[in-house]
Amino acid sequence: MKRLAEALVLVLVAATPAYAGILPVTVTPEPGTIVMLATGLGIVGAGAWWRNRRR
Repeated sequence: MKRLAEALVLVLVAATPAYAGILPVTVTPEPGTIVMLATGLGIVGAGAWWRNRRR
């Protein structure tokens, strides 16, 4: 529970300048972000598949 509270505080601290108009907010993610997300999902999926395969 403590980690969850710390994560929420971190999100709040990171998001406050964006909503205050200090930092520009972009709605569309950068292509690099999409590639990193897809790579991470692929790695997690491959790990889950590999784990189920070994059982």
